[in-house]
Formats: sequence, C-alpha cells, structure tokens
Amino acid sequence: MNRKLCLAIFALIAVPLGSGCFLIPQDAIEGIKEDLPQSKNTLQINALADGSGKTRVTACVADPVVCRNDDGPFAAMIDTGTPANMPFVVDFTEPDGAEVGRFQGDVTGDAPESTLTVMRNGEATTKSIVTLPPPAAITAPMEGAMLSLATDQIKLTWESKGGMDQMEWSASVECSTGPAEINAATIPDNGEVVIDPAKLNLKSGETCKVTLHLTRLRDGVIEKAFEGNGLITVKQTRSVTVNIAP
Repeated sequence: MNRKLCLAIFALIAVPLGSGCFLIPQDAIEGIKEDLPQSKNTLQINALADGSGKTRVTACVADPVVCRNDDGPFAAMIDTGTPANMPFVVDFTEPDGAEVGRFQGDVTGDAPESTLTVMRNGEATTKSIVTLPPPAAITAPMEGAMLSLATDQIKLTWESKGGMDQMEWSASVECSTGPAEINAATIPDNGEVVIDPAKLNLKSGETCKVTLHLTRLRDGVIEKAFEGNGLITVKQTRSVTVNIAP
C-alpha cells in the first residue's frame, strides 16, 4: 500500500480512537472503494517517541477499515533489547461481539538511528522494521513564553538536520471554548516555520494556551505478509507550550 492510500484509509476519519487507528463510516469510503486492498487484512504500525526514554508502539490490523483483534499478539523491541508485549486494547465491541481497538505497548529506548522491530506471535518471519529519526530539538519559543498577536510572530525554530526525513508541526489549543487539536501540516527541515495564527483557531479577545508539536518521521519496512497492504512509521515528537494573547 502506498502512503497516499494508507493515509486515505487510516486518516479519513469520523471517530478517532486516540490510538492512531480510526473507525470510518461506510459512506466515508465510497470514493476510495476501488483502491482498498483486496486482501482481508491490512497492517498499520505507528510508533511515537516523545523524549521520555520510551517509544509507544501501536499496531492496527484492519479488514480493511476498522482495527480488529486479529493476527496477534504483537511485541516490539529497540535494537537487541527485551521485547515488550503489546496487548490488545479494546475501544468498543460491535453488536456481533467483534472487538475493535488496537495492539499497544511501550518499549524502552528512543535513541536516534536505533532500530525498532515489531513481531507477531514471536516469529522472526513476521518482523516489521524501522529506524528512529533524530528528534527536532526546539530552540524557540521558550517553554511558558507569552506571545502577543499584536507584536509577535508565532515562529517555531529547531536544530535542522537537513536530511530526507519528513517533518510536520501540529498543535493543541486550550481557550475558554475548550481544548482543540490542530491537524499536522508538513514542513521542510530548514530550521524554522512561521505559523499563521488563523490556523490555530484562537478565540478572539482572549489569551489561549497553545502546545506546539514538532515531529520528524520516518517510514520503515513492513513484514512480507503485508507488503503492499501495510505501513510502519515512527515519529520523534518534541513539544513546547506557550500563551498567546491578542
């Protein structure tokens, strides 16, 4: 499965499950039916390292659009470390009793260029492999900074690596209207991005707390059984929280 199709399946969402896997209503996939894989299952593996020293790994076996408790259990490890089990987390049960959710677990390690391996049933032939990209170390703004739309740009800067890894920014915004998530936008790895305030959906006339997330991501090699029908992606994400006033 190419990345464009994979994103169409896993990101054309109506109800997020908070895990990287999504439930998509039937009418939302009418336009991509012909492009959906013909095999019963697809496999999506997402990994996230946030600087805590651990990497959270989520695996979603879909048929093809909801994540089932099929083809597990999964385990993950960094380099030659001890594999960490990834139990199935149930988000809800369908009327026919089928469980929908994802396999998820935390593995110790998040060093740049270390190798993440995910396996099913403890079998070496089921390996999916990806190497962690270097994190994008944020250099500005400073944590807790107060910015004013009247006088300041919302400029996010970082230590650029100038490599081939994809980069993106996203945000979590808290105003009096409640929290909101701003979807990721792809950016070049050139060390800075100026964020258009309009993209943050700030509430007019008030100060909002905004957490900016900066991510460098990399795709790997999915296990052979899911070649053409799967994707493994790892992200290194770093964040900074600021207050943005009118």
